[in-house]
Amino acid sequence: MTLYAKNAGVIASAKTLYVKQGGVWVPAKQGYARNGGVWPSFLALPATIAFQQFTAYTSATGSSTTLTFANVPLGPAGANRCILMIIPHVVGGGSSGLVTGVTLDGTPMKLHAQVNLALGGSGAGIALAALKKPTGTTGNVVVTMSGGAGFWRPNLATYNAQNIQSDDPLQTPLAESQATISVSSHTFSHSVKKDGVVIFGAQFYGNTTNRSMSGLSRDYNNVYGASWEHLGGASAIAADNAAFPVTVSGGTTAGWNTIMASFR
Repeated sequence: MTLYAKNAGVIASAKTLYVKQGGVWVPAKQGYARNGGVWPSFLALPATIAFQQFTAYTSATGSSTTLTFANVPLGPAGANRCILMIIPHVVGGGSSGLVTGVTLDGTPMKLHAQVNLALGGSGAGIALAALKKPTGTTGNVVVTMSGGAGFWRPNLATYNAQNIQSDDPLQTPLAESQATISVSSHTFSHSVKKDGVVIFGAQFYGNTTNRSMSGLSRDYNNVYGASWEHLGGASAIAADNAAFPVTVSGGTTAGWNTIMASFR
């Protein structure tokens, strides 16, 4: 929704809305207009996103299909805060596993996408969860899984996104799985919107060489065993882009699981 104002007889989109506060005119932080009986915001601050922590599984959390992570850092509170989590995982039994549910302080998070594959005698996958949660700087996360056998080892890459209007992505996330590939560099792309955020997470099978990322700064790099590497990044978006690119390079790669999504 766009705000318009008349200037010298011409109707044009307004650049800034001001309100009088204590006798002083200051820029408004939020504006609402009634549309079809609903009051949506037409003036929203640009979204921001900040990486909080990569929380790896422990021996205590890796031996059950229900796994609890206590006191996970969430970052600063905010009225329009959204907690985003990339959840890469490896399971035993030579078959791929699934994340069937995630709760944050007892509230179910929305599972928006996940992919998985079985390689090297184990199974691996990656999932994306989101929840609008305005309060709390730490939280308890419970991940429930299915499939696999013997061990279940999820990890959490937690992000704090502010000024987010919805914990649903703007469009269907990229969720790509490739079991047989021989290239050491690949570019992934996804549509993004100005003033929103983009988040990217991937796991690569082949070796644990320190892979690099371009397009986004790499926020974390976690190695599992001798073959799996988890990495990812996120950023605020300054301009619309129908194919925002992220390239991962390096290593001997035989397969990957990747998720990429945008929010506003």
